[in-house]
Amino acid sequence: MKIFFEGKENLRKLFTLTLLISTLFLASCGKSPENQIVKDVNVNSSLEDGDVYVSFSSVFKIGAVSMTSIQLPIVDPRDSSIKYGEISFKPTLEPGHNEIGFKFNLTASSEVQGGYGTLPNGEDLPISGFGSTEIIELKIDKINSKLYLAFGKNHTLLGFAVVIKEFDVVGDAIPGANIFLGFDIKGVQGMAGLFSSQEEMQSGLGFFLDLSSVVSNDIINDIIDKKPITPEVFAQMQENVTMESITRMTTGDQEPLFTDVNASRRNLKKLNKAFKKLGKRKVNYARKD
Repeated sequence: MKIFFEGKENLRKLFTLTLLISTLFLASCGKSPENQIVKDVNVNSSLEDGDVYVSFSSVFKIGAVSMTSIQLPIVDPRDSSIKYGEISFKPTLEPGHNEIGFKFNLTASSEVQGGYGTLPNGEDLPISGFGSTEIIELKIDKINSKLYLAFGKNHTLLGFAVVIKEFDVVGDAIPGANIFLGFDIKGVQGMAGLFSSQEEMQSGLGFFLDLSSVVSNDIINDIIDKKPITPEVFAQMQENVTMESITRMTTGDQEPLFTDVNASRRNLKKLNKAFKKLGKRKVNYARKD
């Protein structure tokens, strides 16, 4: 396999990605590896004009990579003129830390036809336990990325997969490297990690979490059954789910919902070894065809 890079800028990206892998995955051999990737998580719900909205923001540490500040619409996969919300990406003042946030209409998006969900590289989603539940995929136009929803019996899954061009080098070295680490931050359970492909613009960052700590099952059931939700009912439901979440956090009575995927010590070392070899290669300054 020949890897071609054009100019000093792409050489910089090569070493940036080498640092990225060390940050994301070598740290996973230590204590609380998920905290090396996900630095903070904030999830909230609100009722606006009878519809339930979910707002999310999280800070990710991804080596020296700095995301471009941009805001994009979340649209219907079959009709891009139908907008369900917006997602934003922006760097923070701390180097290597980037914030991803979005707000979308949970009520309206629940009506989108579900199906079999996949990552942008075509691989299965790194989740289980939802049985035959169909996955709703919402498009993030222009960057080949997706937002996911799945309404299970006891839990509601929310996730996204963001394609990052600088991650293409991961796919060149190790195609299909889907490695995810589970986390529990402030009572919010989820998993974060990396997916890759040999194809351009099919590698990036994936993130999945359980919404049960911020949206009650009663609200989800009312949304599915298309029952109207009044401000009074919404406030009572949210008070109940908040108390349940606090109880789980203080008592520790919460079974992990997400487990590590392909994150064995052997796989992590193999991935790091490949990047070290890639970093020692002679760099050819030519356009990649």
